[in-house]
Amino acid sequence: MSHVSTQMSHVVMSEVTSRAQVVAISGAVAGVPEAFVSTPFQVIKVRFQAKENAGRFKGNFDCALTTVRQQGVLGLMTGVSTTIWRNSVWNCIYFFSLHEIRRHLPPTKSHLSQICQTMGASFMGGLIATSVNAPLDTAKSRIQARLPPPGGEGRGAPVSRSTFGVLREIVQKEGLFGCYKGFRPKALRMALGGAVGMAVYEWMLSFLGS
Repeated sequence: MSHVSTQMSHVVMSEVTSRAQVVAISGAVAGVPEAFVSTPFQVIKVRFQAKENAGRFKGNFDCALTTVRQQGVLGLMTGVSTTIWRNSVWNCIYFFSLHEIRRHLPPTKSHLSQICQTMGASFMGGLIATSVNAPLDTAKSRIQARLPPPGGEGRGAPVSRSTFGVLREIVQKEGLFGCYKGFRPKALRMALGGAVGMAVYEWMLSFLGS
């Protein structure tokens, strides 16, 4: 009897592990198309907000036009590989953490307690994921903020570098904590956004399903 229960336990654990791996891989893969779609908007946002570009652009559209004039259309994809790393790492860890945290929580007795559990698990998942991917986000912003000065290198100038080359440069010049600049507001934004988003998502599923 004990042999049968041991086998059943192994089967259950194998299924749980397999499910967790599927969740993590699915999240990571989702980060790739997400990066390709969002990178042009990230480039414009980062360059428009960068202090070294203060007063250089009249608006977001002017920022996009300046980028295209100086670097070509592909200039809008500056830092796309770093964005893939950033998004895939965050998604992978967030959804894996959310899956594992919820798996270890006790069963809920009401819909409200289920929503509260979802918010808490999503908040923690967002904090954990942001703690890991923050250096990649910093590298992405540094790469995307770089734009040739007016009358500088010109169209297609190689103003971006590799993800890990930029990270190495940050650590050498600013120390490890340089990779975590702006971490607290970003962590709170991602954690709160994930908590509210997942809670409303599940509430709507329940509401529409009923």
